[in-house]
Amino acid sequence: IPTNHVANAAFDHLTRWISDGTEPPTAPPIEAEASLVPPYVVVDRDVYGNAFGGIQLSQHAVPTATNTGFNLNGWCVLFGSHEPFDEDTLDSLYPNHGKYVSQVVRKVNENLADGYIVIFDAKATKKKAAQSDIGKKGH
Repeated sequence: IPTNHVANAAFDHLTRWISDGTEPPTAPPIEAEASLVPPYVVVDRDVYGNAFGGIQLSQHAVPTATNTGFNLNGWCVLFGSHEPFDEDTLDSLYPNHGKYVSQVVRKVNENLADGYIVIFDAKATKKKAAQSDIGKKGH
């Protein structure tokens, strides 16, 4: 998940907040439940293991992998884990390339309108989706 896209927007919002008082947008929190055992919180996840809530970039909302946000290995602990879906799962989610691309474009446009990403990153994400093999048979 390209969290740097959110950081790019956050810097723009911070600049506006300082210069003219325009507060940055907010997002719903990641959905979680308290636990009595470490780590004392359990994140609510969908059937693919991806968390509900928070800023849902297209790479998360239109999933092609399980992205946990957790990892215990060295520097990876800062970035979480990424486990790509198998071909059958991808084919069931995206029976054709157009379906995948249209879902990505819709989510990117929502994120752009909500202020979670900037236009440069929105264009790059749309281009990457269009150039991907997701939904193309025999890829």
